[in-house]
Amino acid sequence: MGGYVKVYYQGSYHTVCDDEWDDNDARVVCRNLGFSDGVAVCCAAYGSGYEAILLDNVRCTGSEANLAHCAHNGVYNENCSHSEDAGVLCY
Repeated sequence: MGGYVKVYYQGSYHTVCDDEWDDNDARVVCRNLGFSDGVAVCCAAYGSGYEAILLDNVRCTGSEANLAHCAHNGVYNENCSHSEDAGVLCY
């Protein structure tokens, strides 16, 4: 199953930029969704969001419980457009 990544933060959903987005990041997202593994998809391949972009330059090791535990630039500290929305393909 695939789609673009949305994160719930302070009462609303936000997108994640695909800068530095890789399979380790996707694994964290997919495990949160109940899948065993996943791969990263870039460039708004599953469509683009309209919400504010919450995270940029996400750098997970793959073992984190969720994206909040991964390194990133800081909340709302981004230089992206929705043509760069991160996606995942979970399996």
